[in-house]
Amino acid sequence: MAVRNDVELLRQVPMFAAVDATYLQVLAFSSKRISLKTGQYLIRKNKQGSSGYLVLEGRGEAIDEIEGEDTVELVAHIGPGGFIGMLSMVANLQHSVTVRVISPMRAMQIPHDLFVRVCTEFPETGAHILNFLADNLDLSIADFKRVQRLFDDARPFLRS
Repeated sequence: MAVRNDVELLRQVPMFAAVDATYLQVLAFSSKRISLKTGQYLIRKNKQGSSGYLVLEGRGEAIDEIEGEDTVELVAHIGPGGFIGMLSMVANLQHSVTVRVISPMRAMQIPHDLFVRVCTEFPETGAHILNFLADNLDLSIADFKRVQRLFDDARPFLRS
């Protein structure tokens, strides 16, 4: 029953929404479960990542730690169904934020090698995920171009 619940949570993650439930069961069944206490860190900004995490229970806050300063900026609150570390899971990239646990948390850890193995053994799953990532990249590039146009069209500040 727990795997079925985990599959339903995975299906809520946009990257996995179009993936067949059978392959999500493989991910859910093969993934490790971790537990963290309040005050612990799930991931740290600029640290090498190799897994994605699906929050099953508890809450965390994504914060941006500014290097060389004692300041942190709250980016988002994360609860059950939240997915953290997508790019680390897909491509072993460093984390772009820190996630601090604010209430006891259980999470499903999906390591990069498991993710790649599922995408390799089930190419249709890999194709769905690759399409999702490509669509998101297209949207990001379009957003950047829109912002660039705004800057290009902006009038310069005049000094008095």
